[in-house]
This record gives sequence, C-alpha cells and structure tokens, in this order.
Amino acid sequence: MKACPLKTVLAVTMAVFMLSCAGSLKGSKEEKPAYFDRLEQETLARLIKEYPQSEQQLVEAAGYTIAEKTTVKVPFVGVGEGIGLVMDKASNMRSYLQFAQLHVRFRSGGPGDQPRGCLSGSKKTA
Repeated sequence: MKACPLKTVLAVTMAVFMLSCAGSLKGSKEEKPAYFDRLEQETLARLIKEYPQSEQQLVEAAGYTIAEKTTVKVPFVGVGEGIGLVMDKASNMRSYLQFAQLHVRFRSGGPGDQPRGCLSGSKKTA
C-alpha cells in the first residue's frame, strides 16, 4: 500500500476542519423564508441601482437565481458554502438551494495559477 504524501493529508485535514466550522442558515421554518425574501429584495434593489439596464432584463427574463456564498482559503485548499433561491417567473415558483465547494491547489504562486481540482455539490432545500 502506497503512503499518502504529507501535503495531501494536511490538505484533507484542513478541508474537513474548515467544512465542520462552516455555518449554515439557521432558524425556524418561519425565519428562513423571511431571510430569503430579504436577500432577494436587497439583492435585486442593489443590482438595479448599480446597473439600471438590468431592470428591463429582469422583466424580460424567464427567471433568476440569487445566491449568497462564503469562502475560506488557505494555502492549497479552499472551501465554500452558500445558499440561494431560484425564481421561475412562468410558474411563479421558488426553489431554495444550499451548496458547498472544495478547491484543491497543487502548486502555489505564479501567473495563471488556477485551482487544479474542484468539487461542488448542491441540494434543494424546503
């Protein structure tokens, strides 16, 4: 059996630690929809204020997605999590989502250095 390199063990350990420390949307069933309503209203108002042409685009769009994400990065590893909503204007239905990401970088520094691995996942929440 081949031994795991120390970098790999440290990266996985840090990722698990950071994911365990990451928070999620807490609150009662009544508080969560109110949070999403506020997130939607504030985000759309800010979007229209900063980009006035977006108001017409929103009117013509079939729907939109609004997400809030938190990311923590340390050398070689980054983790992120977020929540959001998807609005389907045709059916006037909302879907709520929760997502997580894990980025792993196998080298550091230098121009054009990009994450070498990325795992993403999402789930629909009630």
